[in-house]
Formats: sequence, structure tokens, C-alpha cells
Amino acid sequence: PEAGAAESLSTVGFFAAVAAALARNWADVQTNAAVTTNKKQTKESAAAAVSDDVPSYADCLAEREHLVRLLARIMSNTSTAKAKAAAARAKETGGVLALESDPLAAAAAAAGVAEGQRDPRIALDLKGALAILEKANVLTILVECLPPAATNGRGDVTAESVIMPPPTLTASLKESKTQIGNVLKCFIHILDQPAGPAALQLYGAGLPERIVALLANSKDASIRKNSAIVLAKAMQGHPPANERIRELRGMEMMMQLGNQIA
Repeated sequence: PEAGAAESLSTVGFFAAVAAALARNWADVQTNAAVTTNKKQTKESAAAAVSDDVPSYADCLAEREHLVRLLARIMSNTSTAKAKAAAARAKETGGVLALESDPLAAAAAAAGVAEGQRDPRIALDLKGALAILEKANVLTILVECLPPAATNGRGDVTAESVIMPPPTLTASLKESKTQIGNVLKCFIHILDQPAGPAALQLYGAGLPERIVALLANSKDASIRKNSAIVLAKAMQGHPPANERIRELRGMEMMMQLGNQIA
């Protein structure tokens, strides 16, 4: 039953829906944050300024954790032999549409046809997953789900500042350990293509800085281990990321932690 459930999640349509939901959730979080942090408003006017259609801030955070968990689970399925075998069987029997060069177009076409004319389930692979994340602008959101790196007095992240946890980092680590773990799992799969368009978006959004900060400040063994895996993949596959991570002494940290992240 578990294998069947995992296979049923590994579809373009479902993954695209989860990615779109995360993008919408992020917009809701920003709307709530903008209202609640406006010091010129009273509590009553701030509450009234949030549309009835926008969930509460707490509800948004709970939903985001659930959506990130789903993304991580589905991306893990795309890399398993069982998922690949299921996709191959489905292609042979015609029960599931084969993934074409444009998975987004295929998903849209499948969702738009009349019931009974076409099966909307489309086998998902890593290439299709990355295309969906790029199209939905979710990659930057995933980076923003991680605590920010501390900066120096000029607003730059340096080797000296990255080891200092700002208050937001401490709070985030305490409250969202599960979410951080699932975000890291997503990055591990995305960086199977460390020089691809999706990976480049991550680097541009400040992934190296946030991962090095996480490695330096988290006390959780699993988070440290997965942070090290993300850094190692980035360093092996993209020279500019390698240079930036070394500049922040991320390589030194991994060497010092040794068996703790093995």
C-alpha cells in the first residue's frame, strides 16, 4: 500500500499543484507579515486589512510545512528505482501518459480534457520536477524557507559573520526543524544537476550563504549532515558556488565536523 501511495504522488499534475500551492502560500505569508508588521496600524485595523480569503499567519506556516514535506517526498520518489519501474510499466500499458519534453504543457493538457478521454496522471521524473519548480517560481521560496545568514555592518555575508546566529536564525531552528529538513532534502535532489538552471536559481537566491550558516549554527545532527551533502554537491558541480563556499569557510567546517556529518 505504501509503495502504491508513493507512486500515485509521483505525477506531474499533483506535483505542479503542490508547487502552485506553495507559491500561493508564500504570497499569503507576505500579505500577513506586511499587515502585522505595520506599526502605524492598530490591532483592529491590522486584522481588518487582511482579506477574509487570506489564511492566518499561523495557518500559512502550518500549510507551508505540509507542502514542503510533500515536495520532498515526491522528489525522493522520482529518484527511486520503484518510481522509475512504475513509470515504465505505466508507459507500456498506456495507463499513464509518458513524460514528454514539456511536462508543464502535458500537465495542462491532461487537466483540461473531458473526464474519460485522457488519464491526467503523468509519470514524473527529476527533469519534469525541476521544470515545474522553475515555472512556479518556487526555488527562491525554498531558499527563503531557510534561516538567513548573519551579515556584517555593511550588509555582506562574510566568513566572520556567517558563524554568528541572528535572532531569526535561532527562532527558525527551534520552530521549523522539520521544515528545514525537508527543504534540505529538496535541495539534495535538485543538485543532482548542480550546474542546471534550477541550481543556478538557488545559488543566485543565496543558497550557499544560508547553507553554510545552517551548518555553522545548527546543533541538529540530521540538519548538519544534509547541509553538508548540499554543500558538497554544489562544490563538485559548480565552480562559482565552490569558490563562494570556500570563501565562507564551509569546506573547513565540513572538515572540522568530520564524523559528526558522516
